[in-house]
Amino acid sequence: RYDKLVESVSDSTLAAAEGLEGVGGSIGLTRLFELVVHHGLVTPTKRTDAHAFICTRNDPDKEAGFTRTASVIANMLRTRNLKIDVAVEDKNKLKKVLSVAEKKGFPFVICVMDDESIVVKNMESKTQEDVKTADEAVASLLRQLGVNY
Repeated sequence: RYDKLVESVSDSTLAAAEGLEGVGGSIGLTRLFELVVHHGLVTPTKRTDAHAFICTRNDPDKEAGFTRTASVIANMLRTRNLKIDVAVEDKNKLKKVLSVAEKKGFPFVICVMDDESIVVKNMESKTQEDVKTADEAVASLLRQLGVNY
């Protein structure tokens, strides 16, 4: 039951005066969708149209250099009309970030690890290239995407 639900979301004095009650239900769309996928009636596709996901650590012991490097890489790629997502995470959560990136269907992940370590990871082939600069990271991604640079 949803007693007094209308009162809580309405400015109307009528709703407050009447003390409107309500009931509701759900058919469980999540469960229904899982069944549809399981029986092959729908084939899910990747969840993002971004070309890459850039992650970096939020390390309180360091300056904002890691975040700055991630922003530089993102801007360099965006000027080439690539779709890029960026996240700053706690330094202990990078494995979780990679798992989320894989579930969302990002084809590439660029992790800014520290001042001289950037990892460009191909999520499909599970290969990675370790580079030292933002320019090298951009060149690596563009090369793997087949984009002239």
